[in-house]
Amino acid sequence: MSAKEKVQVFIELLTDNDAFATEEEIKTYITNACKIITDSSKIEDVELFYDLKNVDLFLGLDAVEIIKDEHITPSMNLWGVLDGLDNWRDNKKQQEECVYMLWDLENHKCTRVNDTSLAEITERMILGSEIKYLLLNIEAIAIKRHFMPIFRDCRNMLNDKRFWRRIESEQIGGLPKFIYIDFVKDIDSLKKWMEENILKRIFKLNPKHGENGVGNWVEASLLLCNRREAQALLNAAIYDKKTRNYYNYDQTHKKYIIFEDENTSENTYHGYHLDSETDVPNTIRKKFEQIKQVHK
Repeated sequence: MSAKEKVQVFIELLTDNDAFATEEEIKTYITNACKIITDSSKIEDVELFYDLKNVDLFLGLDAVEIIKDEHITPSMNLWGVLDGLDNWRDNKKQQEECVYMLWDLENHKCTRVNDTSLAEITERMILGSEIKYLLLNIEAIAIKRHFMPIFRDCRNMLNDKRFWRRIESEQIGGLPKFIYIDFVKDIDSLKKWMEENILKRIFKLNPKHGENGVGNWVEASLLLCNRREAQALLNAAIYDKKTRNYYNYDQTHKKYIIFEDENTSENTYHGYHLDSETDVPNTIRKKFEQIKQVHK
């Protein structure tokens, strides 16, 4: 996986109305979901996506409705962590003409999953790109395998010449197709998947920024920590699409640190601390504020 490749992670929430017996259970679920999403947002080799329809279905559950009268509801916290993420429906790829089926080996049945994140991931994988895809399955889909086998077919369009011309122009290739979607259930399994599937970021000390707050060149910003600490901060840094830099907040020195891509095949980055928070993009600062609120 190259340094510029990304992992798009699609969040899926539980929508079974019979899943929660008490108010406490739904509150616990939302709290855990918020923590998983927030912790996932810190691993910025990934882009997190939510499904507005899935969120609406979850918030419409009877158990969630019961707690809506509280002053600060868990559902408000959920929207708080989703704020700033993309709703994949704003750039929907799956085709209305096609059928997407989840194959359940244990029960020997297929379940239609059109207009869901599974169908969306399937179509994006078929279209092809350097991006990898992953489902963040927060107790939403019960399956004993370590992946979701999706069968995609367009049988109803076999005799439609317009459809076939569009298929050829989009380079979708032969039909039907089986797609295998990896999924994770929590932050630990997400971190493990990322470690196994992405190229690690490597911190490389740049002499002009010094180390441990000393040795920098004149007018060059300081690296206040050592290279080992910088590597740890880089591992958990957040990526900003606009500047194409990684950022983290150094709790020890109470300053933000920036990591700049050196554009090497080894995926190396050099870094230094920033004197002013205004040098950090607003979107990045907002994400760190959300993280602080969740962990209070």
